[in-house]
Parts: sequence; structure tokens; C-alpha cells
Amino acid sequence: MIEPAITFPTQVSLSSLVHSLIYILGAAGMIFLLFGLLLIDAGTVKKQNAFTSGVEKLVGFFIGFGTYLLIGFGLWLAQYYIMRGDSLVDSISDWWLGGAMTNSLAQAIDPARFSHLNEYQIFLFFLACTAGIINVLLHFAISERMKASAYYLTCIVAALGSSLLSWWTWGSVGPLTNSGYHDFFGVGFVYLFPAGMAMVMVAKLGPRPGIFSEAKKPHLSHYSNPVLPLSVLS
Repeated sequence: MIEPAITFPTQVSLSSLVHSLIYILGAAGMIFLLFGLLLIDAGTVKKQNAFTSGVEKLVGFFIGFGTYLLIGFGLWLAQYYIMRGDSLVDSISDWWLGGAMTNSLAQAIDPARFSHLNEYQIFLFFLACTAGIINVLLHFAISERMKASAYYLTCIVAALGSSLLSWWTWGSVGPLTNSGYHDFFGVGFVYLFPAGMAMVMVAKLGPRPGIFSEAKKPHLSHYSNPVLPLSVLS
């Protein structure tokens, strides 16, 4: 006779499912945000570059999403593993794309080993979407001036960099949190990080060609929607 598998009902309690629903709604919001950014992009690049720019942003999003699924979440969760005496390697081993915690059913894992597993699994998807959004935001700064291949490599670096930064700045037991700094909204690794990268890249790449004439006025006729560039450049 086959013994029934041991299950842990507290892993999928009503409270846990409510929290999971909140994270699902957050992840859905990220998808809507992606489409909103693509629509803004369509009105702020030259007509002949609109399709290419949109595709680059989509690819950048999925590069960030995939990189975070592969290893990023394990980097962020390392702060909690280290707190309980484990290591960064243990966190990555459990939460990389093929890790035990990533691919296990919540009710099959003893809460003493890892509690609220289903919430963290959904949160993984949410934060992976966030990593993709970071790359999309970064693309606004280098649009029409950087080769796609260079941008895609930058997306991998940005996803890893933001993951490490989230470990340091965002979480209840991260190193900077323990020192008195708490990034409640994730401003440091979601917004300030790509903004810092953008400032460096814009200084190297210079202004977007064809936007300004010699009289320093925007050539609005080149754009799909001249109202948005006017509001940004005026």
C-alpha cells in the first residue's frame, strides 16, 4: 500500500491565499504598466523607429524577467537565509529557476523549512516583472542611440545589479536596513538604479539625433505623436 504524501495545510491557509491574490494583482499591474510604457514610447520616438524601439523594449523586458527568474530572486532572499545562519549559495540553490523551492508545491513543504511558500512563489513572478520594467525604463534613456545587442547585454547586467541592490536596500533584514536605511517602496533598486545608469549612458551617447535643429527647437514632425515630445522637450 502506498503511503499518502504528507501535506501541510497551513501553507495554503485563507490568509496566505489573500496575500497571494494581492501579489497576483501587483503582477497584473506590472503587465499593464509595460503596455502603458510601450504606448508612451510609440509617441516619443521617430515614426520610422517606433516598431524597432518597441521590440527592443519588449526584448529587454523579457531578458530582465528571465534573468531574475534564473537567479535574481535567490539574491534578494539571501538576506533572510543569512539571518537564519544559511548562506547566499543556499538561497540561490533553493530559488534559482530549477531550485527546490521554486518548483515545489507549497503544501508539500514543511513550514519549519520555509513558510508561506506559495506567497513567495507568486512574489517571484512579481519581482521578475519589476526587473523587466527596470530595463524598459532604462531604454527610454538610450532609445535610438544604442545598438540593440549592446542594450540586451546591458539588460542582463542591470537585472543582476538591481537584484544585488535589492538585497542590500530592500527588505526587513538587508544590510542597509540593519544600518537604519529602509527602502519601503523599492525606490533605490527600481528607480534610482536605472536613473543612475541612464545619467552615465546619456553623457556618453549624447542627445538623440534629429530631435533639435540648429536653433535648438524640436523637429516635432518626425514623431508619431508630436504632443508628447513637445511636453518633454519644452
